[in-house]
Amino acid sequence: MQSDGSQIALAAVGGYGRGELSTGSDLDLLILHDGKSSESELLEFVHALLYPIWDGTSGSADIPRSVDYSVRTPKQTRDTAREDLKVAMGLIDLRFICGAESLVDEVKEVSTKDWRKGFAKRINEIRQILDNRYERTGELAYLLEPDLKEARGGLRDITVLRAIASSGFVPVALERIERAERVLGDIREALHIQSGRSKDRLLFHEQDKVAVALGYSDADALMGDVAQSARDVDYLMVSTWKLLNKDKERAHTTLDEPLLRLRSGVLANPWSRQTREDFVTFIGAGSAMVNIWEELDQEGEIASWLPEWSAVRSLPQRNYLHRHTVDRHMVETAVHAAALIRRVHRPDLLLIAALFHDIGKGSLEDHSERGERLIRPLVMRMGFNEVDISTIQLLVKHHLLLSATATRRDLDDPATIASVLALIPDLATLELLHALSVADGEAAGAGAWSEWKAGLVADLVRRVRAAMSGTTLAQQPELSDEQREHAQRGLLRADVRERDGGFSIEIISPDRPGLLSIVAGVLNLTRLDVRSARTKSHGKAAVMEWIVSPDPHAPRPTSEKLSADIQAALDGEIDLAKRIQERIDAYSKMTAIPFPPPEVETFLEASVDATVFEVRSHDRPALLFRIGEAITRCRVDIRSTIVTTLGAEAIDTIYVTEIGGGPLSPERAQEVAQSLAHALR
Repeated sequence: MQSDGSQIALAAVGGYGRGELSTGSDLDLLILHDGKSSESELLEFVHALLYPIWDGTSGSADIPRSVDYSVRTPKQTRDTAREDLKVAMGLIDLRFICGAESLVDEVKEVSTKDWRKGFAKRINEIRQILDNRYERTGELAYLLEPDLKEARGGLRDITVLRAIASSGFVPVALERIERAERVLGDIREALHIQSGRSKDRLLFHEQDKVAVALGYSDADALMGDVAQSARDVDYLMVSTWKLLNKDKERAHTTLDEPLLRLRSGVLANPWSRQTREDFVTFIGAGSAMVNIWEELDQEGEIASWLPEWSAVRSLPQRNYLHRHTVDRHMVETAVHAAALIRRVHRPDLLLIAALFHDIGKGSLEDHSERGERLIRPLVMRMGFNEVDISTIQLLVKHHLLLSATATRRDLDDPATIASVLALIPDLATLELLHALSVADGEAAGAGAWSEWKAGLVADLVRRVRAAMSGTTLAQQPELSDEQREHAQRGLLRADVRERDGGFSIEIISPDRPGLLSIVAGVLNLTRLDVRSARTKSHGKAAVMEWIVSPDPHAPRPTSEKLSADIQAALDGEIDLAKRIQERIDAYSKMTAIPFPPPEVETFLEASVDATVFEVRSHDRPALLFRIGEAITRCRVDIRSTIVTTLGAEAIDTIYVTEIGGGPLSPERAQEVAQSLAHALR
């Protein structure tokens, strides 16, 4: 109370009101007054209260707090809450700090009554705010670098659930997310401390430090706990929303009967034919299956049917290729496989293989080999016969075969087709594996699948099918008439065309030692990021097809400018090595994220007339330039190259011959491999 009899009170709202103030959290304050104080008196009070916080004398010495405050009378507070949902929800956690407690009690009583009375009218607004936020931030359980507070399933959702519970409109089982709230809160607190900043997004390079600080075995364990906690929160939100919409009758679906039978009792061992068919019907329902699967998983039904599922549940995949945890990725693969069942003779085998193709993940062992072993007892329990079990095992073991071969091997080389034929027994299995490859890639996302990759896989399947059928494929001409004319005249040509948000670039040039590194170097200096490439020698000419992503701040590439730059580099007018090193030095000043060292693998028998080298590395500036230079120094010819960039990882396959032709000896191959390894250090 002021000396003139006016009343003022200080109260906490939001997270501060709940007593959940972490190291870097904002202070959410409400200054209440009875309207009798003058504006200058209120301003003087606010300054006296907040200056110690603003100048850093309050809060952590390392992380100064921000203050979010408002100054209102009880009536102004009520009127604002009626118009502003954020204010109304913040008042749910109103807590008296000091001053005239009666003002705080008045606001708390009125705001609680208003919230309960008007909640039904605010349901649609709450839903819209949730949907807008989810669209902006994504799902916490499946993000590589998630926002712990704002993403779907995060701490903000827990606040919303608490607000819904306080309305008394529907029961909300908040006890189900007590652990999730504790886990996410502890991780956010550790993130603030480790980063020295008030932030909510857990970046990739910070995850190891936070994991150590909280006693996790590694960052994978940390992110697995994040994923499971987020799923628990999201499941409660979905369940609560079903109660809010209980007056909307659920539409009958074709899944009702098979699900009812599956949930009716303990499953026999082996499953009955009806049970197996019900399960296949369920997982073949497409996108309608996803939310139901999540509900069954959260209620423990999936683990009771399939104990093996527990090992991959919420298992994170901390790479840029996958957008989901292992279990959710397999569910999404089944969804995509459901759209392909008309392409195969045994849709049941396709769906089962899709749902369990990554079941072997979660250990240091090769997941395909481990998956082949784990899937056998699982599908035996389902009642499949021995022939079908063998087919499912093959699909799980070789689910990466077609995509890996198509993107890393020369499809014109007979040895490439022979390597696939040796593993696939018949056309029926080939069509199953093709559909599984497509579903797996589509489920992983744009970083792992594209029209270009789909076309390569389809081309490989076409060639293998022809070989199995004993037919001869019509050979496409290696060069068009226009390409041949340029090649024969010894002319350099670069043709740049827009494609899928980037550019496709065709380059025809007289072949010469070091051509690959020169072109790759020019593309690097032009600030074009190579996503994929295929290069091949045709007589005395080389034809190169590049798919690149541009730097948004760089000039748009043109055919004329690129041709001129490549010609200048070929003529020695550009010191590529020096210019590229300057760019690399600039990149080296940025914060580095630890990645495994590059690997070089040699395949002496993967081609009938060349030696194949495969380089796996984190994508980095001028990677292909370094590879080309290293090979050129060994005085060998590059017959063809296949470049694939998957997210942040590059896989470059190089077919190398001696100058006069023919594969390298083991000794020469080792020399080239060592040169590559040295160049990539």
